[in-house]
Amino acid sequence: MKPNLVVRSVVVAAVVLGCGDPSGELPTLDETGGSATGGSGSGASGAGTGGTGGGVGGAATGGAGASTGGSISSGGMAGAATGGSSVGGAANAAGANATAGTTNVGGASAAGGLGNTGGSGVAGRAGGGEAGIAGKGGTGGAGGSAGEVGTAGAGGAPICDASWDPPDTANGNTGIPAGLDKEWARSGPATERSNNTKIHQLMENGGQMRYCARWDSSSPISLEERQQAAALMAKCDRQWTDKLTGWGCWPYPTIDVKIVMWVVRDAALLTGWTAAEGSYAIGTPTNNDDTDMACPRDCAQSPSQPQKTSCAEGQVYDEFLWLDGDKSDYTGWGWTDGFYMAATPFMSAAKRNANTETIVAHELGHSHTLNDFYEDGEVPAGWTSFVMNSGSSSVVTDTDGWMLRNVWRHIRHNWGYPPAE
Repeated sequence: MKPNLVVRSVVVAAVVLGCGDPSGELPTLDETGGSATGGSGSGASGAGTGGTGGGVGGAATGGAGASTGGSISSGGMAGAATGGSSVGGAANAAGANATAGTTNVGGASAAGGLGNTGGSGVAGRAGGGEAGIAGKGGTGGAGGSAGEVGTAGAGGAPICDASWDPPDTANGNTGIPAGLDKEWARSGPATERSNNTKIHQLMENGGQMRYCARWDSSSPISLEERQQAAALMAKCDRQWTDKLTGWGCWPYPTIDVKIVMWVVRDAALLTGWTAAEGSYAIGTPTNNDDTDMACPRDCAQSPSQPQKTSCAEGQVYDEFLWLDGDKSDYTGWGWTDGFYMAATPFMSAAKRNANTETIVAHELGHSHTLNDFYEDGEVPAGWTSFVMNSGSSSVVTDTDGWMLRNVWRHIRHNWGYPPAE
């Protein structure tokens, strides 16, 4: 018999739809360039000396790259020359420092006077990147040659926007701010006690999520089917993390999701096995059941431990994916160490290249410490459709995304992920 499992998730809709998120644009990052004033601070101003012939060139001040693109400081005017007045070449403007710095303007050529040289100036160093070198002034005398064009300055480091301003509505649900406060009061304490949420795992692993797949079945599984299973897991995991992309200092544009090892009852079940898939293990029976076997514990990576580079029984993994071949219903359970469900609905979605599987999407919400909404009074007023409320949505919605953002902002604050400000 199978172990008596505690099922956190009840029956959900059997219809599996695409996981495209139906609504809403995420706030964008507020990128502001670094600042430098007059070439001082992190930069150095270059003073140009005028040519001979009685005139001393004005001191050229490097362009200041202000935090929003930067104002341009012009170079000093050259002194008068014997035999006629001359206008020294204006100092070149330093590259404005916003995202890449604009191209510097070369100095204007000198007109008139004998032997006067326009002051050359070295632009200041803008915060986060060095401003371009100013162009040289024109040579004195009639019709002096034009100055050279300076190189562009490098852009300043962006500063992320960690402000918290959830909308009143999301994917048709209303009362989002009040609902988020209500749910955090229920789930927040457990989240803040945990050091092993999926967010912790991703932050410690550099944006990687590694699974050990428990193929708890007597049926063979082909190379193509294993690849399809891995592809479905990546799609479902990214349904969640895509809600964080570009928001609240989340550092990853996408995450890397892999199945790095398989645990089976018999090696012969892994048809077409290749070494590129990682490794496999023959499962050790658990709970006095000769078919139920676990992923090797010495290969499990906890964020509270130093990062493992290897393990004795296979590949280092973060969470397990347990597919039960003896069940075919639409139930499952999950938490921060992995999830369980019947193999049939999972592989059915994987084989048809579906963008989601509803049970998987729901259970992965638990890996982010999000709760079920089963009891009377748990669902916030105005919330009718979100995947964590079983049966109300087949995909991760914007409402689910705002719950995850609330989790991320608290973990980020408590753990310093990442030091972006």
